[in-house]
Amino acid sequence: MLKRILLLSLLSIFVMGIWAESFEIEAYDIAIKAEKDGTLDITETIDVRFLEESHGIYRDIQYRFDNPNGNAFDPIIAEISNISATSLYEKEKEDGTMRLVLGDPDKYAQERERYIIQYSYHLDYNRTEGYDELYYNIISPAWNVTIKNITWSVSLPSPVERDRIWVTEGKSGGTRAGVFALGRNNTFIEGEKDLLLPNSAITLRVEMDKGYWKGWAVDVDNSKPYVIAGLMIALIFALLSFVFWLEYGKDRRLDTSGLRTTPPSGLNPMDVGFIVDQTSSAEKEGMAMIFKWAEEGRLTITEKEGKNKKDKSSYTFKKIKDLDDGVKESERVLFDSVFFKDEVTMNELVDHGFQNDFISKVVKAVIKENRDNKEKTSTILQIAFLGLGVVAVIASGILLSCRYPGLLSLLMVICFLLPSFLLVLFLALYSDSGKTWKKNTVIFVFTFVFVVILLGALFVVLITYEAKLSSFTKIAALASFVLFMVGMGFSSLMDKKSNRGNKNLKECIEYRNYLIGLLEGRIQPSEDDKNMWGTHMAYALALGLKTKGQDIQLDMPQPSWYYGPYWNGNLMTYYLLFHSCSSSYSSTVLNSTGSTTPGGGGFSGSGFSGGGFSGGGGGRW
Repeated sequence: MLKRILLLSLLSIFVMGIWAESFEIEAYDIAIKAEKDGTLDITETIDVRFLEESHGIYRDIQYRFDNPNGNAFDPIIAEISNISATSLYEKEKEDGTMRLVLGDPDKYAQERERYIIQYSYHLDYNRTEGYDELYYNIISPAWNVTIKNITWSVSLPSPVERDRIWVTEGKSGGTRAGVFALGRNNTFIEGEKDLLLPNSAITLRVEMDKGYWKGWAVDVDNSKPYVIAGLMIALIFALLSFVFWLEYGKDRRLDTSGLRTTPPSGLNPMDVGFIVDQTSSAEKEGMAMIFKWAEEGRLTITEKEGKNKKDKSSYTFKKIKDLDDGVKESERVLFDSVFFKDEVTMNELVDHGFQNDFISKVVKAVIKENRDNKEKTSTILQIAFLGLGVVAVIASGILLSCRYPGLLSLLMVICFLLPSFLLVLFLALYSDSGKTWKKNTVIFVFTFVFVVILLGALFVVLITYEAKLSSFTKIAALASFVLFMVGMGFSSLMDKKSNRGNKNLKECIEYRNYLIGLLEGRIQPSEDDKNMWGTHMAYALALGLKTKGQDIQLDMPQPSWYYGPYWNGNLMTYYLLFHSCSSSYSSTVLNSTGSTTPGGGGFSGSGFSGGGFSGGGGGRW
């Protein structure tokens, strides 16, 4: 016995030399009385010796735990109540831990103090298969201090079997068996420990027959009615969007097989470019309008070749006469932006902020002028359904995830909304201008949409799997996602063109087809084409048309508005000139400083130290 005391004393001195603390626990008694419903009435008596001036101690009690079944969305929450303690100053909850602060902030504690803490700890957890259990940290590994003279006891409401009791001691995760005694007709477990090193635990695990804890909540899934409601919201939204699209949003099919040999009536190159692809850029539509004005005799263009082969030609625009009265606002704004003075070079045009003016003023006016190309009723319904879709997605996402609301609801809504946004964006672009897209572009867009939907569905499946939701909920969530994609798709396509819009689009496409035939050499230019070749090429530039490089042999005089070294007297000169000017503009913008560029089981085995519920340590303050 003397050797044991001497050994413990030497060990204590060694330990205190390593883990020098500002206080020490000289004795720690934990008395636990378990009620029939599993509530633990706990009394902790802690004898503390302060090694430096302190106001008292604090005690942390953990009440939030990760689900042992691996469900990240369903944490285990314990209820802490009936709290009383010696000199209790304050209590607060943070990050799954309740902190009890004991002492007086206005005075220091005595060198030795005894603190008594009482509270009820109710862990309503009944998700083990085939048995009930008590799995509890008598001492938590969160105590970063040496603890001496530990005594503990647990009083149970009914007898338990000795071979179903395990006590483990040591560092967290350790399996070293601790000593305990079972008495009082197998209803009282107790143990003691002379010395426990910092960050070590004493953990008790008792396994009982199923139903030992009376009134423990059964893990029942009551979310099915809400899941059905979420699914019905998605179904109703998809059906309504389809019906309204069919009645108010579906465009009638246009016959654009004909060829138009002259520009659409009342539409300048900027209008045509916008109507065809619903976009407008300074290097295409903007430059095309300059050549239109040149053909009308309103300006001259002087081209000066670069200093070497790598340099682009430079251009100078000189105003001859103003626009006529009654032109569209967008054209007038553009003309004034180009001719802020009577003669302007390409560099001056860019430096004066032409790019920003085009985006902020010209495009705005173009959009306003072309509003009548859409049916007002269809536009209103499209906006209404897209807004309704967002609300429905949020509501349905919350209902589908109400089994574990919070993080799961947020992730579910995001998984619905993000693919919806991308789907609406690309289908709306297709609805506006898809009739003029190349086949490869159409294939790319629909492939992208399919991949977005597929990835969104995959994330929904992964989230419902991670949350361990029922099979019915998993299927309902996936079905709701698909229905929302259908509904949002029809909503984005709900932008029916007016009679005026259909007429304009038909004429633009038929004229575009004719220009493509001229540039590809499939259509031989007539004398009328020769007379208006400059106008043809202005529209071709606005439409972004390309040539296969063939040279169209048709002698033409140099136009009166062009001054430069590159005229060779055939129709391709116009094409090359227009695209050279557009390329020069893009290059100037890119090289200009400050300019905008275009464009369920339970625990197994005997448990381990520190693995039980409860926990939390403490310290001085």
